[in-house]
Formats: sequence, C-alpha cells, structure tokens
Amino acid sequence: MADQPPIVFVVRASVNDGLGHLVRSLCVLRELTRRARVHLLKVGDASGSHLIHEAGMDWTPCATDDHAAHEAMARQPKVAVFDTLTFEQAAFERIAEKAVTVSLSPVFSQMVRVRHLFHRTVFADPAWAKEPAFPKIHSGLRYAVLPAWLKRVSSRHYREQVQEERLAVAISMGGTDAPNRTLALLKLLGHCPARLVLFVALGDAYTHSYEDLLKCAAANRQEIILLKSNESMWRALKNVSLIVCAGGLTTYEAAYIGLPTINILQRPEWTYLFEELVAAGACRILPPLPDSLDLAAGMVADLAANREQLTQMHLATKGLIPEGGARRIAAKLSALNQ
Repeated sequence: MADQPPIVFVVRASVNDGLGHLVRSLCVLRELTRRARVHLLKVGDASGSHLIHEAGMDWTPCATDDHAAHEAMARQPKVAVFDTLTFEQAAFERIAEKAVTVSLSPVFSQMVRVRHLFHRTVFADPAWAKEPAFPKIHSGLRYAVLPAWLKRVSSRHYREQVQEERLAVAISMGGTDAPNRTLALLKLLGHCPARLVLFVALGDAYTHSYEDLLKCAAANRQEIILLKSNESMWRALKNVSLIVCAGGLTTYEAAYIGLPTINILQRPEWTYLFEELVAAGACRILPPLPDSLDLAAGMVADLAANREQLTQMHLATKGLIPEGGARRIAAKLSALNQ
C-alpha cells in the first residue's frame, strides 16, 4: 500500500454548498484508509474543516477547481473520486486524462465524463437515458453511505414516542440552510393546531441569526428545543416521530434509523433520488414551490392527527437500507486502484 499513489478525493464544502458531500466522503474515506492511501482535496471555504481534522485525514484546502486539479495531478493518482455538484470541465479533464474518475454524487456537472458512478437508489434521472455515453453505475440502497455511529430505533421505542400527547417533530434543513427555511418553518408550525415539541437541528455551518430563532421560540405556542450539532444530532432526534428536512443525506439517515420524513426538495428534477423511499412508504416529498413550507406544515398537522400513519411509515423503514454502504464502495475503489 505504501508504494501506491493515493486515491484522491475532490470534495466541495462551503457555506453555500453545505457539508453533505464532505460528510459522505469522510464516511467512505474512513473505510478506505484500511485498504489504500488516500488524500482529500477540499474545495471551498473553511466550512467543515474541523470534521476533516477530527477524522484525521490527510488533506489540502483548495481555493478553486484549477487549484484542486493541480494538487491532484501532483499526486499522480490512479483513481480520482469526486463528490460535488459542479466542477470546471477543463480542470476535470486534466485529472481524467491520467486517472480513473468516479462520482459519489448522482448530480454532477461532469457526470457524462466520469467512468464510474455510485448511486444510492435504483431510480435514475430520466435525463441520463438521453446521453450517448454514461458511466458504469453501481446502484441501489446497498450503496447508501451512512455514518457508522447511526443506531436504529426499535419499534417499541418509536410507538412510545409517537403516542405522546405532544408529537415530537424535528426541523433539519441542512448544514447552512441558505434560504433560512428553518426560521420560516418554526413560525408556521407555531400556528399548527396540534400540540408539538419541536427539535430544531442547526448544522455547524448555519450562518443566520440565532437571536431571530430565540425570539421566534419565545413567542411560539409550541415547545421548542434548539440543537447545534453534527455527529450527535441523532442522539436527540432518535426521540422524534417525524422529521421535516430538505431532502438529502438526512433523508437516508432517517430511513435507516427508522424515522419518517417530509422532504422539501431543493430542485424539482431531484425527485428520483427519493422515489425508492417514497414507494416503500418511508417518506413523503414536496417540490420546491412557493407554498411548499405551508404544505409541509399542513402535512405535519395531518400526521399529528393520525399517528397510525406515522407508525406505518416507521414500519416501512424496517430492513429498507442495509448496513455497509461505505464499506462496499471502499472495496470497489480499492479494486480500481490495483
């Protein structure tokens, strides 16, 4: 392993881009370090840097895509893994000329040019069928990348929680929540006819005013618990019966744990990413419409009035997502590096 070039990961993380790609890549990197040398190239601002330090990864911060391409080629990798929505084509081609390219993100501006895609669902973007060339796809829930510390909730525990008079509902809109939908939902759910206890989960990169949240909480008729966490978030959220989120890794983590979700998607074309979970009955999705937040609040009220529906959504998660997604991807990346 010492005489092999490192497998290079190119990951974007910033206030605007969020931390989801970085969190996913770190899960795979932890598994991969047992099999190969690795190096992480993080493109963006300082957001999430502490997560890399805590993971003990060898890494380089990069200001631009061109900088990342330069750092990648200096290490002469046989395999380059991308986890980002966008990457400049010229910079990508410099890496692809020498390395086998892989994407961990099913949404990627250079998708048609990568060699391999790891995709967490069997559902595909309809636009992929129109492409004359496309990467080899490794697909299915078995490739869903989830943190190793996640623990499933038992049905006994869930039934106890869902029968509480005040329904416990979490709001988790992503690490940065650029449009501040957290505050908007907190205000809307304050008018919900059901009695709720709201767990408001704020990511490390949440940049909006905490004071505004506290003022809203003080004037809100619901009970409210504010959480600022990352890895420890699920220690608290395992006690909720429903999560309202932005649609992303949180949705899959919740389904693995056993918690139903309402997902307010950031883009309408991303529906396919959650269709498998919707078909199983584990979650619901809303497109990004002007009244999506109002519709989500209405769904919360409806489910609070029908706890059996929530219980059925919980039961639909059982056995849906297997363990070991990051390990399976790491094994295949290691094989590509031989």
